[in-house]
Parts: sequence; structure tokens; C-alpha cells
Amino acid sequence: MQTKYAESEKFTVVLSYAQRREQQAGDFLTENAPNIPAFNQLNPTNAPCGGGIPDAYLFDHTGRLVSRGHPSRLYEHVPALVAKVPDPIPPGILGTFEPRHLVDEAAALEDPTKPVAPILERLAALVERGGEKAEEAKALLEQVRGWIPAEVERLGATAEKYPASCAVHARRFLARFEGVDAALEKRVEALHKTALKTPGVKDYVRALEDLDRAATSGSARKASQFERRAREKLQRIVEGSRAARAVKDEAAAKLRELDGQTSAGSGSGG
Repeated sequence: MQTKYAESEKFTVVLSYAQRREQQAGDFLTENAPNIPAFNQLNPTNAPCGGGIPDAYLFDHTGRLVSRGHPSRLYEHVPALVAKVPDPIPPGILGTFEPRHLVDEAAALEDPTKPVAPILERLAALVERGGEKAEEAKALLEQVRGWIPAEVERLGATAEKYPASCAVHARRFLARFEGVDAALEKRVEALHKTALKTPGVKDYVRALEDLDRAATSGSARKASQFERRAREKLQRIVEGSRAARAVKDEAAAKLRELDGQTSAGSGSGG
């Protein structure tokens, strides 16, 4: 189970053992199960010890105990539980970096409308110049330069499951990171072209373009028209027969998101 699902970041196995020779037990588990966290007499909430050997407990992503018993009896429940786990939120370009001196540069890097290459050039110049900002500029450069290839890897890893989102994010990436890394740009261009070939993706992209127009329109009437047109396109994807299954799922999820925003916006204050 750990080998099959751990990389999804939606499932993990935790081992608990009761051994007086803790060092020997720890060494054995390190050798035979190096990627599985193990503890001596772990006793989590809602999972008391004492059900036999081996005894397993299965929790959902909210921490609720779903089932208990021999591990072999629980395997069949895992796929459905994993499917219900929300996708992890990818880290932002700054990660946990908190600037002290370069607040403006950090804010610009987080702004999705600003090209990144000129900001990196300014940071590199600050490093060369030295002084109190140099160390922070160097740390910020390392953070961003480490994040960019990781983000491309993440984009590639999700391309098959989320081709429509891949196309959207790839296009935005290319606009934002032009001139930063030619090899990575080429890879993202390939992902973008491949995603656009998936049936339904182009219609999904056009729907999101309408939503962008709605968000930036200075007219409430035009914004409403753009959103209505986007909804119609998404609905056609969901109900039609041409779009790929993955694109239908993404379109349905986007419609649910829009419905949730509408419900939140229509609530009245007390």
C-alpha cells in the first residue's frame, strides 16, 4: 500500500510495534521498511491497541476511523478513500521564505502577472553588489531557482490526470517565465501542445478565458455575460460525447467551484 499510494501524497502507512528490544526492532524495520514511519507502542486517538497480531486501523483524510481488522481485510477500502482526498496544494514560488529587505522583489515574484526573468536579474545584481541585501538576494534566488524545475515536474506529473488544467498552467508558465530557462521552457511547450490535443481541452481553455474576462471586466453586465458563456462551454463539455473523461471531470469540478462562489457571494450578513 505504501509503495502504491505514497507518491500521491494522499496515503501513508504507519507501523506500531511493542518490543522490549527497541534497538533491534528499529534496526529490523529500518532495513526492511525504510520508507514507512514506525513507532514503539504508538497509541493514536480512536485506535487503541489490543486487537491481535497484526491489527490495522484505516483512517480517512479527516482523521475519522473508517475500519479496523487484519490488514488484508482493509486493502479493498483504500482506493476509494484515496480518491476522496483533496489534491495537495502546491507550494508557492517563495515557499516559506519571508523577506526582510527585499519585500518588493518578493511581492513581484508572487505576482502572476509579472515576468520573472527581470526580477531574477535584479536579484543577481544585488548578490554581486554585496551588502546587507546580498545574502537575502542569494537565498531568494536559490529558492526560486529550486522551485521552477520542481513546478515543471509537478506540471508534468499531473498532465495525464488533469490535461485541461495542465494546458492552462503551462500557458501561464510560459508567459511568466520566458527567458529564465530555455530547456524548461521547451519542456513546458511540449506539455502544452500535448494537452491541447486532448479532446475538450481547447473548449475548457476558452471557458477559462471567458472567466478571466469576467473577473477583469469593469462592467457588471459584461462580467455576467462572460461568466454565463463560460458556464455554457463547461456544461457542453460535461454533457457532450467528444471530450475526454478527464476533461469532463475537470469541467464538472470547475462548475461546482463556480456554484460554490455564487452561493458564498449571495449570502447575507447578520
